[in-house]
Amino acid sequence: MRIDNKNILLTSPEPWEHLFVSKHHYAIELTKRGNAVYFLNPPGNKIQISKSQYPNLYLIDYAGFIKGLYLMPKWIRTFETMRIFRKLQQVARVKFDIIWSFDNSVFYDFDSLPNRLFKISHSMDLNQNFQMARSSRSADVCFGVTPEIVERQRKRNKHSYLITHGVTLHLPIEKIILPGTNKKKVLYFGNLAMPHLNWDLLKKATERFLAVDFILVGSNHAFAHKIHTRNLHLVNSVFSKYLPGYMAACDVLILFYKKQYHNSYAMPHKMLEYLSSGKPIVSNEFPGYKEMTDLIYQADTQVEWIQNLERALDKDDPRKSEQRKSFASANTYKTKLHEIQQIIQEL
Repeated sequence: MRIDNKNILLTSPEPWEHLFVSKHHYAIELTKRGNAVYFLNPPGNKIQISKSQYPNLYLIDYAGFIKGLYLMPKWIRTFETMRIFRKLQQVARVKFDIIWSFDNSVFYDFDSLPNRLFKISHSMDLNQNFQMARSSRSADVCFGVTPEIVERQRKRNKHSYLITHGVTLHLPIEKIILPGTNKKKVLYFGNLAMPHLNWDLLKKATERFLAVDFILVGSNHAFAHKIHTRNLHLVNSVFSKYLPGYMAACDVLILFYKKQYHNSYAMPHKMLEYLSSGKPIVSNEFPGYKEMTDLIYQADTQVEWIQNLERALDKDDPRKSEQRKSFASANTYKTKLHEIQQIIQEL
């Protein structure tokens, strides 16, 4: 089967308005292959369809499933799954050819859906394990972003394959002037309300490097209330297309997470975006990137993280910058879809 010129229902645990991550980028890239993509937002209060800013990419809102469905008998789950599926087809006014699920908390009983439908279970995070057994067992094919995820899937489905994270490459569209009067700039972008951000670590860093400006780009600024140093600057969220300009203007990119985050999230999507800039990256250790210590300054402790930031601010090898960019260029979403297409054709 070709994943071209199809009607694809894509389920996501993050809404379309969320800062774009893998699900959003896959949806956009799939439209470039002639597909009509119907991006299913997390459950809300009503069912409706609307156009996105991209051709052939539509957004569907729906009210979700009845509570506790996973505890009910199989025949009830089958009835409810088909009831919701028919509603979605009615509002989209198409028959779906493929369901591409990035959210195994909904539509995990794939065997309840029509046989003509090709079913893909695609898991991105170690902690997204709501109904992995059922979704893996009943899917036509499973993809995981790390070997650990694929190992879980393969226990239920032999057609389980590793597809690592992808990236969408953009050149800076305008020159960005970052705030602050210091020469050196350190940058992070993302939702500042994320519970696993290590604010104590960032506070220590801003106090240790007073001659460096730390810029946080994202929403929910109130979560940075613990840090009162004059070299911390908060910038409102920006559209993804502007982020390359922000990365080009900084000296070092950072990820500052608590220990439980990098135990649960094996490969943060943001890392590949950082690598595409070529800039030095200071980060916690992550299973998916632990072999890339030559390109990423990775730390297991706060002390080591601070030491790595000092090294990254001091000097970075220009050859490493090109190696980071090359790694990102070899892992675009176009490349990932080509890998997926080859796997599906070989099934």
